[in-house]
Amino acid sequence: MHFNYTKYILIVFPAAILCGRASFAQDTITNSAIDKVLSVVETVTGNGNFIDNLSPDSNIALPFGIRKQIGAVRYIVAIDSCKFKPAGAYFNAYAAIDFPGTTKKLAFEAANIKFNPKGVVGGNQARLLLVSEHTIRINNLVSLKLKKDGSNWIEWDCNGYKAINLTGYFVFNKAKLVPDSTQTKDTVVTASFHIYTTDLHDFVTQVSITPFAIRDLKNWTFKATDASVDMSELINPPGMIFPPGYSNPNMLTPQMWSGFYLKSIKIKLPSEISKVGKRTEITASNLLIDNMGVTGLFQINNFLTLDEGSMSGWDYSIDELGVGFLCNKLNSGHLKGKVNIPVMDSSQSLVYTADVYHNPTSKEADYHFVINPANNIKFNVFSAQVNLSNTSVITVEKSKGLFKPTAVLNGYMSFNHKNFNSNGGQLLFQDLTFVTHGPYYVTKGIFTLHNIGNQTKTANYPASVNDISFGFNTGAPIMTFSVSINLSDNANSGLSVGTAVSLKGKIEAKPINYKDEIAVSYTKTKWKFDKIVINGFSLGVTTSVFTLTGNVLFLDNDPMYGDGFFGHILFSIDKVLPTPASVTARFGAVSTYRYYYVDAAIPTNIPLGSSPITLTKIMGGLYYHMKPLNASQTELINASKAQPVNPANALTYSPDINTHLGFKAGVSFKYTPNEKSANGDVMLEVAFTQSGGLSFVKLDGNIYFMSEPHEQNKSSVTGSVAIQYDVPKKAFDADAAIKVNAHGGKLTGNGFAKVHIDPAIWYVCIGKPSAQNTVNLLNLVNAQTYFMAGNSIEPALAPPPQVASILSQSALAANRNETQLQGGSGFCAGASLSASINEEFGFSFFTVYGNYNFGLGFDMMMIDYGPNGYCSGNSNEKIGLNGMLATGGMYLYMQGSVGVKGDIHFLPECNCKRRLCACSDFNFKVFELGVAAIVTGKLPKPLYFSGQFGCNYEILGLVKGNFNFDYDY
Repeated sequence: MHFNYTKYILIVFPAAILCGRASFAQDTITNSAIDKVLSVVETVTGNGNFIDNLSPDSNIALPFGIRKQIGAVRYIVAIDSCKFKPAGAYFNAYAAIDFPGTTKKLAFEAANIKFNPKGVVGGNQARLLLVSEHTIRINNLVSLKLKKDGSNWIEWDCNGYKAINLTGYFVFNKAKLVPDSTQTKDTVVTASFHIYTTDLHDFVTQVSITPFAIRDLKNWTFKATDASVDMSELINPPGMIFPPGYSNPNMLTPQMWSGFYLKSIKIKLPSEISKVGKRTEITASNLLIDNMGVTGLFQINNFLTLDEGSMSGWDYSIDELGVGFLCNKLNSGHLKGKVNIPVMDSSQSLVYTADVYHNPTSKEADYHFVINPANNIKFNVFSAQVNLSNTSVITVEKSKGLFKPTAVLNGYMSFNHKNFNSNGGQLLFQDLTFVTHGPYYVTKGIFTLHNIGNQTKTANYPASVNDISFGFNTGAPIMTFSVSINLSDNANSGLSVGTAVSLKGKIEAKPINYKDEIAVSYTKTKWKFDKIVINGFSLGVTTSVFTLTGNVLFLDNDPMYGDGFFGHILFSIDKVLPTPASVTARFGAVSTYRYYYVDAAIPTNIPLGSSPITLTKIMGGLYYHMKPLNASQTELINASKAQPVNPANALTYSPDINTHLGFKAGVSFKYTPNEKSANGDVMLEVAFTQSGGLSFVKLDGNIYFMSEPHEQNKSSVTGSVAIQYDVPKKAFDADAAIKVNAHGGKLTGNGFAKVHIDPAIWYVCIGKPSAQNTVNLLNLVNAQTYFMAGNSIEPALAPPPQVASILSQSALAANRNETQLQGGSGFCAGASLSASINEEFGFSFFTVYGNYNFGLGFDMMMIDYGPNGYCSGNSNEKIGLNGMLATGGMYLYMQGSVGVKGDIHFLPECNCKRRLCACSDFNFKVFELGVAAIVTGKLPKPLYFSGQFGCNYEILGLVKGNFNFDYDY
């Protein structure tokens, strides 16, 4: 650019003086700087004061503009203000550029641009820089932000505008798009860009977009790997493809589209349609973000195999996944694939289709599945062939990021195993419902037998099915058939066996946990056949002569009994042995030792000579390494009757390594004239040590009065006795007990007696102070007694509270001679009697009540001083009664009271209104009296006693008091 320097000065300077703009420096630049740029450009445009290029021959007043036409757009660089300094001449330049697709302008300026007669001095100092940070609202979805940091500028020369350079970012509305918090810490979604172009209306450039999610769609996240921004109304990004059916009412031509084109994008799917363990990320193409939001349509095939997908443990695949987004909404989608029910073969599966739609309530993707067999299909389970009907239906619900399927199956199965063969018979099932959560995976179902004309076989024996059950044992599915097996070639033979054949499955479970932002965990399950188990059998033989019934149960790795079997047989002969004989046995092994027991009970009718006693049963047994749990054979027989139900609850012996060989023998008996008067049983038991020596001998028995033998639990009076001698400990124990409950509970009582003798301790107790023998009559009178002798007996009890509340002395003086007790020269005894009466009578407005309590008791010790016991000071008079002297104490109490209570609201002086008055209720005692006495002493020779007597009284609440005195004789 060459022009006359002097001439140029003449043109510019006067104008500068007239405009008063000799200096362009400003203290601050705010948005008013944008207004200034727009004002200068508008002035130039309004005055039409343009030149096509800046040259020495230009003759135009300030301000003026250099215009340049690029395509359909005219770019103007406005020149304003000039000044002269010793170092040279300077002027200011401005530009206001329309931003495509908006009515907003970008404002640029440059101050103190140096020029000379040769033209504008070039370089960065001549660039027009953005005057302030710009925020431009493009549409409802996005805004543009450009910063005043020197990265946004216009390049120009004497011919005017050359190019524009922009660096900034777009900010998306939080109401539409939000950042994916698993991939970024940004609080808003942005799209950063840089563009250098000669025509801003060709604004198409690459952008980097924050990983984002659609605001109202949870668990779908997007990460663009190849994205462009298109702000041009003239061109589109290279290779851009609109989604099928895409329509935008603001476009006259496709080139007018503006927005963000995501040519390649990674989409992280929700956990329910992802591979197990982690949300799956897929790659999609041609997603658009424009003023209406996110729009796109993608489909992917064969990305999830049966092993990779799981519906809460059920294998499933996604052979085809298609999803459509329109205007920031998930508006269409579909799934196609296969699902495998855990009971099916891995090679068998059902085809499904599902619609995908947006659930506005949960703000998640939801699904509508259609799953049912197109035709009848076959597969194997539990060693059975299953034919599944096409009426079977599977429904799927989504909950907490998981598919929860439920299968309702119809069809039939047949069995062909060496241990169980249905031989053409069919087991029909209807509404057999499988769910995905345990411990019970099958919630209902109906089983029926069909086409059983051909004989079912179990272990090659003809069998008939009586019952079918399906359930779970320790988490494993089991189908059990109750069958009857004919062990004879003759189908009409009376010899048959009943057993239960169990087809046992196992559930292989693999825990799965999602490791990323969605906390989802479940167990992937597969049902497989484990084994066929025959737990035992029941035996039945019925002829015209005899009947035999019984059962044998097999145990395999039982937690208590290990491996072994239990058997129980009842045998009866018509007119000879009408009451069945019983034999019970168990053999087995636990850990490192073996065990067994055998018991038998044979009914009989043997009179014992001329006595009125008849033996009704003979019992006996042998055991080894088993601990007896029941005291009598009656308990054993009763328990064994329940044995087929649950062996762990019914057995009367349990394995015990410390118990060695032992045997039991006994009889049941009755009172011959009337067995209801008295009957019972007695048992002798002998046990041996490991070395073969004697361990203990025990005799025990029970007697029942006023009850039939089969109703012993209803007996009015029952008694029991147990006598045992422990050889290694040299200890003898004898226990006896009696219980009375007669006349409908009007007479009750209980008592016990015990004898214990060992090298260190001996005692005899018939009751004791803490557990006395008791008789109660009509709940009014209660009598208690005890008798004790030995070197380890209980002390006397303190007097009851009725005595202690009146007298200061709190206990009877026992005055026991421990030396005489331990030597066997004395004994202790005690008794008490108490009674109480509470009565009341009255009228409609008052009641008279009274109560009375009485008690009497003693504790004494009787000492035998022998033939050499004489009174002190009189050598010819023996102590006590033939040397027997009693010492101890007794107590007595009586309490009584009479009172009146009622309601006198009707009296005029009470001034009652609506039954509310201060004097309406009363309760006062007429009198109350309590008397107590304690006596301690010795008798008969010498005879002396001492004690206390006390009394408390209260009369009409006005006179009250107490007195007590001591006495000595």
